[in-house]
Amino acid sequence: MGKPQFSTMPIIFGAKTCPHYDIYIDIVEAKTVDFKNVNLSDNGRPLSYINGNARIIRLDLCFNRLATLSSRTNQVGIKCIPKKSGEEEYKRQCRALERELAVWCCLNNPNTLPLSGIVTLDHDFNIFMSPSAIFDFYEHGDITMYIRSDRGPDGSDRARLLYDVTKGLAYIHSQGIVHGDIKTANVVIDPTSRAQICDFGSAHVLKCSGCIAGPPSQFYSLKSQLYLSPELSMDGDRDPPTTQASDVWALGCAMLEVQIGRLPYSDENGVYVERLAMQRQAAGEVPAREEAFPPNTISHAIGLVALECWIEDPEDRPTAQDVLDMLREACRSFDVPL
Repeated sequence: MGKPQFSTMPIIFGAKTCPHYDIYIDIVEAKTVDFKNVNLSDNGRPLSYINGNARIIRLDLCFNRLATLSSRTNQVGIKCIPKKSGEEEYKRQCRALERELAVWCCLNNPNTLPLSGIVTLDHDFNIFMSPSAIFDFYEHGDITMYIRSDRGPDGSDRARLLYDVTKGLAYIHSQGIVHGDIKTANVVIDPTSRAQICDFGSAHVLKCSGCIAGPPSQFYSLKSQLYLSPELSMDGDRDPPTTQASDVWALGCAMLEVQIGRLPYSDENGVYVERLAMQRQAAGEVPAREEAFPPNTISHAIGLVALECWIEDPEDRPTAQDVLDMLREACRSFDVPL
């Protein structure tokens, strides 16, 4: 298959400035599927839930070329990002989509959701950016959906899932990448009940300025307020970049949500009120205190690790690998199989 010509998303970065460009082009050439070759589930209607600002369309793998792109599930999803109006905004979206795909296709780890391929959308879906990412669709959904389901895991299984998430983040950081939007909505559960980090729309490669996968020109639209570390405060005109240290802070927030089902900055009874939570965050409080985690349990051990993630100075925070090591020891102390 030759290099496809995308009429809706021009290749903005024309120069081969680093290996990320070559990897991106290889994926585009090898794994791009024409929309006429796919079979839509639900008559092509987007699923009821939304991942960030994107809608998910589900596809069946029977008798279409997508079957060659994914072997883990019988269904895949297409991440469909609505187009925004205005030429400059559209160009920004093109760069953001290229960056996401360029970062995503570099990742290969059991705890990151694989990029299965790319699909060019047809005219009936021209309200969305094209091409769009293809990925394995998991019936379990994201980690919050999973822990709230009838099959919801106990404390030990939740700790194991958090170990998976941290292992995935440690891998991402080892590749010189910032995820930029770690949160429970961006962790999915695969058919074997293991956790994988997904959604690389806010990710970028460090120390790769000007590269297709390098940092964006602005960060404010890529951040999730509830998970922001103190140094990412967006007061006034400030728009500080996301970092690996801010990923670690957000990881601690995910630990809180997954292990004891409490949102960051909830009150002492675990009740979350957005206005009050934002006030606590602005006042410099940590997302939760040690007493929120039941004593003498694996949840308390996880809580102590989360508190390390919430050290105010980013220079003093543990790395994702440090957090992984701490979680491993905590799980071993409570005989949690990893």
